[in-house]
Amino acid sequence: MRVHYSFDDNIEGIVRPVVTIGSFDGVHIGHLEILKKVDELAQETGGSRVVVTFSPHPREILPGGGNIELLTTPPEKIALLEKAGVDNLIVARFSPNFAARTAEEFVRDFLVERLHIHTLVVGYNHRIGSDGRQTPADHYERLGEIYGFNVVRCSALTLDGGKVSSTVIRGLLAEGDLDGAEAMLGHSYFVTTPVERGCLAHLMTNKMMPPVGRYLVDVAGEQDILEIDEECGIRLESGRTIREEVKITFREKLPIEL
Repeated sequence: MRVHYSFDDNIEGIVRPVVTIGSFDGVHIGHLEILKKVDELAQETGGSRVVVTFSPHPREILPGGGNIELLTTPPEKIALLEKAGVDNLIVARFSPNFAARTAEEFVRDFLVERLHIHTLVVGYNHRIGSDGRQTPADHYERLGEIYGFNVVRCSALTLDGGKVSSTVIRGLLAEGDLDGAEAMLGHSYFVTTPVERGCLAHLMTNKMMPPVGRYLVDVAGEQDILEIDEECGIRLESGRTIREEVKITFREKLPIEL
């Protein structure tokens, strides 16, 4: 997968792009359904599979958004999207100026004039642009007719009667429901970080963690116990040091020791 950090970053080699847009935090099973449709259409047209995402997360920039705890750090999201078979990832810098563009300006200036989009794949209620809340849901279809690209809209994905979304998954993790989060993510929740004497270096990021408690985790193929404490922070019970990035996967929440 090629990663481009702007629409000016050598994207000329992308042919007949089948594009989807979103934050893709967590790269959960709902996202994977959209990516599956992107793959199907790209195979039909001989086109490139393209994801457009944003950094920082738009909610950190938009009015009223504030800080947000993320399910995936940027490197984790990139790795998951590559595993999903994306050919090209465009990470657009999200700023107040970028956010001020209307949906049509974004589509015209970036997707059409720079990317030469062939097909746009979006979720059932996806909207973008400073006018996103005011424009009707079929706005993309009308822009496709104006600028000459196809639009395919995916249905909502539900699980056990509930909508699958990054927001819902954050709520499950906040409650310590690892099984519920895993079902919607399609994989066990994990964090990727170096470890220094048991301490996780990711503490300086806004990566979301489950609530206070003790958790059975997998660290580079070995079991360990991760303790999350409001006073002492987050650390591995073993006190190990692993200076390279290591994947720490949550397996289960352990009972409270009395």
